[in-house]
Amino acid sequence: MPMNKPLAVALAFTSVVSLATLQHPSEAQPVVVVDVNAMPQRVPAEYLAAEEMAAAEKNGHATLLSAVEIYHSLKSEFAISHKEMAGWLGLKRRTLYNWLNDPERSTKYGAQVEQRLSSLLELRNEMESEHYQLLYKIAFSPIYGETKFGGAILSGASSKELVEWYDKLFSRFESYRIISLDKDMVG
Repeated sequence: MPMNKPLAVALAFTSVVSLATLQHPSEAQPVVVVDVNAMPQRVPAEYLAAEEMAAAEKNGHATLLSAVEIYHSLKSEFAISHKEMAGWLGLKRRTLYNWLNDPERSTKYGAQVEQRLSSLLELRNEMESEHYQLLYKIAFSPIYGETKFGGAILSGASSKELVEWYDKLFSRFESYRIISLDKDMVG
């Protein structure tokens, strides 16, 4: 059975390292030093929707999307503006644009943005697709929803907490979805 080239290289590299360590165990040195900040930040495939995976494969990313791609996907699905999304990520609008233009240079806010995007992505994955565009209205409207949910989004709550809020308010999402459908049928 033929091996693919990266696997063969990895096996050969591992063999060389193992032999060197066995021959001189007291002189073992780290082979590669990787700075965590230098590594590309990607979201695992299990958090991606099917259409995002298809888009990623089309663009040459087998199973991962960049934080910027996830940002644009969430912003579009939740039907919110850059200004609103900036608030959800804990940024000012101008800082968001700077991050979008060069996320690798944004060391001050990069980890925060990625953590919040990850939480929002997990929330989105738990939501009914018909509810995506209702999130802003339900989370920030004292009439239609619960502003504490919006407060949790703005404060950067964990994905677990956001999903709990969604589950708690699921009936409001459904009620508003049905009301919206009725308005569309009448109009």
